[in-house]
Amino acid sequence: MSHFIDAHCHLDYFEDKVSAIIKAAGEAGVKTIITNGTDPISNRKSLELAATYPSVKAALGIYPFEQKPDFDIDAVLVFIDNNRV
Repeated sequence: MSHFIDAHCHLDYFEDKVSAIIKAAGEAGVKTIITNGTDPISNRKSLELAATYPSVKAALGIYPFEQKPDFDIDAVLVFIDNNRV
């Protein structure tokens, strides 16, 4: 069986279905899933998912905004720096 990697997804969008998604992905040969955070909440959720599921890895970031975000960008950058993944 091949070893596939899902290099970009947002598992936090499917919170109530995450276990089923990860199980189905594993059955299809996906051995690693990288879930991407885009703001403070999704960054923390990505870390939680990576801590819970061995096949999940977290990528932390800030999504480019058209308007000023409703959070402190500098604080997010410090959080990312302190949680290198």
